[in-house]
Amino acid sequence: MNITKSQAYIELTIASWENTSLGATLAEIVRRQRQYQNDYVEVHQVVELFKTEDKADFLVILNVIRDVDNPGDPVPQES
Repeated sequence: MNITKSQAYIELTIASWENTSLGATLAEIVRRQRQYQNDYVEVHQVVELFKTEDKADFLVILNVIRDVDNPGDPVPQES
């Protein structure tokens, strides 16, 4: 089994907390980060970079684990 581990960094800006669920947004980020069916992606850390009354900027750090010998089929990416 040939496993690769990497990290991905995503900048996230939330303009309105009234219309945003952080948990649902993070779940969508994890889902879209998968490139193959057998990829395992998890949120490692969420760092708040900047916050005002209206918006907040975050850095989302993801751990990506892939079995290179058996990655599975490519995950179709939505546009």
